[in-house]
Amino acid sequence: RVQVPPDAGRGIDAMLCIRVGSGRQPDQIAAPGLPSSEWAYVAWENAISGPDQMEFVFREVGHERILVANGWIDVGAAARLSQSLQHFAPISGIWFNSPGGNQSVGVEMGRIIRDNHVETRVRGANGCFSACAIAFLGGWVRLIEESGAYGVYAPPSPPIGSAYPDGQNQIVFDGIKAASERQTFVQGMGVSLAWLDLWANDYPDCAKILSQAELRRLFVVNVD
Repeated sequence: RVQVPPDAGRGIDAMLCIRVGSGRQPDQIAAPGLPSSEWAYVAWENAISGPDQMEFVFREVGHERILVANGWIDVGAAARLSQSLQHFAPISGIWFNSPGGNQSVGVEMGRIIRDNHVETRVRGANGCFSACAIAFLGGWVRLIEESGAYGVYAPPSPPIGSAYPDGQNQIVFDGIKAASERQTFVQGMGVSLAWLDLWANDYPDCAKILSQAELRRLFVVNVD
C-alpha cells in the first residue's frame, strides 16, 4: 500500500508541492526535502478527474450514512450540499475528492457541514485542494487517510491599479472579501492560524500537500 512519505523537518520544507500549470494538469512536483512521490500524483489526478460541477452521491458504508463529494466546487455546490444533507438525513460523514473551485462557496459549504455536525474525510488516493481544503475544515471530526492528499492552494490575484482592464479591480476586491471570510471561518473551526500563513505565503501556483505530522500540528486533522 502507498504510504505517506516521512517528514523532513518542520515547516513548509516538509511538504510536497504540486506545481499547477496552465489548465488542470500539474507541470511537475517539487518536493523540498522530500523525494518525488507517486501517491501525490495519483491523488491529484483522481481529484481533477471529477465533474465540472460537484456531485453528492449517497452511500451506506456499514452503519454509516455517507455523502461522497466529487468534482469542482462550483457556485451551486453549497446549495446542492444542503439539499443532499436534508434529503438523505441523517448523514454521518462527507468524503471529499476535489481539486477546488470557488473559495467563497468553499467557506459556505464548511459552515453548512459544521451546522450539521458531520465528519469530513479524504480517502486514500483521493485529494482535496484549494476551496475543498476550506470546506473540509467544517467537519466536526476531520481525517485524511494515508495516501490521501490535502493541498492548500491560493491562485494568485493581480494587484490593484488603474492600469488593469475594467472589472479587474472588482476581482481584486472580491478576493480581499473572500480572504476576510476565510480568516473568520478558519478561526471558528479551531484550526491553527498558521494555516492562514500557508495559504497566503505559498509558492507561486503551488498546491502544498501537508504531511500527516503537519495536518495534526495545524489541527486540520483532529482525530487519530
